[in-house]
Amino acid sequence: MSAQYAEPVTIEGMAEALGYNRAYLSRLFKRETGLSPATFLSKLRIGHGRRLLRERPELTVEQIASSVGFPDALYFSKQFRRWHEQSPTEYRQTVARSNKKGAVPDR
Repeated sequence: MSAQYAEPVTIEGMAEALGYNRAYLSRLFKRETGLSPATFLSKLRIGHGRRLLRERPELTVEQIASSVGFPDALYFSKQFRRWHEQSPTEYRQTVARSNKKGAVPDR
């Protein structure tokens, strides 16, 4: 999942590829990670998006959302806010202000 986070991924597809029942794979995954496969994937995508927001200011939020596997920028923004309690734009502005003050943004 970590290598193909930007691709469309389904638990059904993963289960089929691994030869497991979907429900069984979901239980195994949650036991090992503490997260459902869908939550894990969303968190992974948001993490990559967060890095891009810091490192690639020339990219729009829409471009970043698409590049990390969210075809809908609004959904990306909602998920980003869920994990980081601010919008992608607010996060980018916070990082920019921190950089101007000479602080190193959190990674």
